[in-house]
Amino acid sequence: MEVFDIDESMGFIVRKTSLSFQNWFKRTAKSKGLDITPEQWGALCKLWEKDGISQRELNEKLPQGIANTSRMIDSLEKRQLVIRKTDPNDRRIFRIYLTRKGRAIREKLVPIGELGNEIATRGCSKREIETIKKLLNQFCVNLNHSD
Repeated sequence: MEVFDIDESMGFIVRKTSLSFQNWFKRTAKSKGLDITPEQWGALCKLWEKDGISQRELNEKLPQGIANTSRMIDSLEKRQLVIRKTDPNDRRIFRIYLTRKGRAIREKLVPIGELGNEIATRGCSKREIETIKKLLNQFCVNLNHSD
């Protein structure tokens, strides 16, 4: 029987890569005076795509649990980047809206995200990058529907 090598495990490699991206993002944002976590960056990106989505919709668009999304929104609210408003048609639903500050920080954060992708993909062709993205997305589909 072949010995399992964790260093060759897809999950281990993907996790190691994810942590490298997160650590790089945190260091780079901090060096530019921005106190934003990678998770908050992801939420802001989703809100820049579609402002005013419900907390539940935001959670579905992010790779984290509901409790984490709620805490993250709390943190973004404290930084005055978003506000929660009750949905006028259903008081049980909270919608998340960007503030002026939340919209303005985009021009500082997007270049950081672009630079991170550029650094990570150095030495890769456009075709290889597209293949990697396609494969990683397929891994998610496979694992999320493996019941």
